[in-house]
Amino acid sequence: SGIFTGELKNGITYGAPWWSNKCKIGFGTCLSFDGFNKYDGANKYVTMGNILDSVFSGPDKKFTISAWIKNTGYPDNAVILSKAGGGNENERQFYFRVLNGKLEFLWYGDLDGNSYRGTLGSTLINDSIWHHVIAVYDGGLNINSRVSLFVDGRKESAVIDYSLGEPSNIPSGQAPLTI
Repeated sequence: SGIFTGELKNGITYGAPWWSNKCKIGFGTCLSFDGFNKYDGANKYVTMGNILDSVFSGPDKKFTISAWIKNTGYPDNAVILSKAGGGNENERQFYFRVLNGKLEFLWYGDLDGNSYRGTLGSTLINDSIWHHVIAVYDGGLNINSRVSLFVDGRKESAVIDYSLGEPSNIPSGQAPLTI
């Protein structure tokens, strides 16, 4: 692991993600994770600590997460951005991820995981091609309609794939923001 500075501020890297100039989506560099390495079992990610909690948690919050990703099929649960864990499994706030080859946003109504909703997109994106992915969360909407997903500028036909209880809002917590 290592510490780096720049646009991502003082993040801590794990599993050796690196800056690459092989992004092929315009100009500049990208942070390359290679996800879960099936050969050495190492997860590659950057944790930013407990930041931006006031952006994501509380009543009627609205936010958008956007990323360029290239998923080669590993792993089946590739996290793009999350606010969860932190060494304590009872610190779940949300996951924006690729699940079984499709885009998913899973948000929790409490830190213990006793209420949640997951919205799963319809487009397979584990095809080794760059995709622009977006999750839009609107806490003012009905709990089953709060999340909209977009792949390459097109709104996904999404379904609720995980559901438990009646979550009200993403809770305030101490989980690190992780890329």
